[in-house]
Amino acid sequence: MKLRLDLKPRPESLLIHALNEPIALACLARFDLQHCPSFLTRLRLVAVSKSFATSTVRIIGGNWRGRKVSFTPEKDLRPTPDRVRETLFNWLQGRIAGKRVLELFAGSGILSFEALSRGARHVTLMDQSHRVIKMLERNRDELGQSSNHCVIVQQDAFAQLQIPAKEPFDIVFIDPPFQSDGHLEIIPRLLRQHYLSRDALIYIECPSASLLEAMGQQQLSIIKQKRAGQVHFALLSNQDAF
Repeated sequence: MKLRLDLKPRPESLLIHALNEPIALACLARFDLQHCPSFLTRLRLVAVSKSFATSTVRIIGGNWRGRKVSFTPEKDLRPTPDRVRETLFNWLQGRIAGKRVLELFAGSGILSFEALSRGARHVTLMDQSHRVIKMLERNRDELGQSSNHCVIVQQDAFAQLQIPAKEPFDIVFIDPPFQSDGHLEIIPRLLRQHYLSRDALIYIECPSASLLEAMGQQQLSIIKQKRAGQVHFALLSNQDAF
């Protein structure tokens, strides 16, 4: 495929209309921002280049230990830190292999990819952002996973949880944007729409201990709980699983 470099219109239009990230970045390299005639043009080019920027987070355990997962930084996207993930998967040790996993507000998808790395039978990742979904699909392909084994769904989690589940999940990861006002709606919907297997485990991250306690009183029990900086996280169950 050939791109026609026409700088008479605004130069950034070449990037905006590029069909994919590698092409856009290659085009950006053709411009010398130091000598762009217009300060506004330089600002536009920098803004467009940032929109294609990616970061990485490393898988810390299992068959893919050390492999990197890419994600596109967005306002509310906070990949679970390594030390929190290490604690979580220590809690889940021996309880992942062969299980069905659901990750709501997937973002980087690192929790699901960690679960797959440690032997999960199936994962479903859900996020409403188109850019996030495309990056998740790219990571899935790079890890050699099929779309049946690793299902990626572009959907608002709150909307999806109004629809009954086709099959329940054994482990659910929940990490909504901290400013979301819907934290307390999630667990009742999971229960009401049959997303949880009889002995399901639910992992939650949220910005306050009081909110975590409130979520834990919704027909479930908090069995593990911890804090790391501003992040409060816990593992819940509807049975005495530990």
